[in-house]
Amino acid sequence: MPAHPNLTPPTDDKQMVIFLAALDVFRLYGFRRSSMEDIAKAAGMSRAALYLHFKNKQDLFRRLASVFFLQAVRDLRAELDKDPARAVTDTLVAALLAKGGVGMEALFNSPHGHELMEDKNSVAEQEIAEGMVALAQVLAEWFEAQVGAGRIELDGTAQEMAETLLAALDGVKSNANTYQDYVAGITRIGRVFGKALAV
Repeated sequence: MPAHPNLTPPTDDKQMVIFLAALDVFRLYGFRRSSMEDIAKAAGMSRAALYLHFKNKQDLFRRLASVFFLQAVRDLRAELDKDPARAVTDTLVAALLAKGGVGMEALFNSPHGHELMEDKNSVAEQEIAEGMVALAQVLAEWFEAQVGAGRIELDGTAQEMAETLLAALDGVKSNANTYQDYVAGITRIGRVFGKALAV
């Protein structure tokens, strides 16, 4: 997998504490109403100490998006590779749900979930673009492997199918009102794609 420079893991345990604190604060107050002071308090540190790690809340939000996508890529790949004998449709549904992980549930359970989804597109545009490229690559590699194993047939290239699937998932996420809606929509998309592709 090629390097995606903006998708960088936390450099130490303290950064992970900050990320978790920031996630809680953003969920509680939304991005716009949150402050570095709020995040510092939630992380159990001074605001000055927080600024040693991140220059502002936009920088922190971008890094948080980067960590989310790194985890999403790992979880997607792990589920796709989990059981080669599992039915294509079952694998696809499980992988797409794993991609969202607990972060997606936390987002939908926040009163500011939709605001955060909108803000991420403007604040962390580059990180999101690179994250989507990384996710598409994992899916495309899996599609190619399944074609090679004679398990699926593609209507287009593996890359085109991966990008189409991710676009469909984005539509589900944007239109879902609750986490249950999101899960139901992702499951439907996975089943439709899986059944359409399976030989």
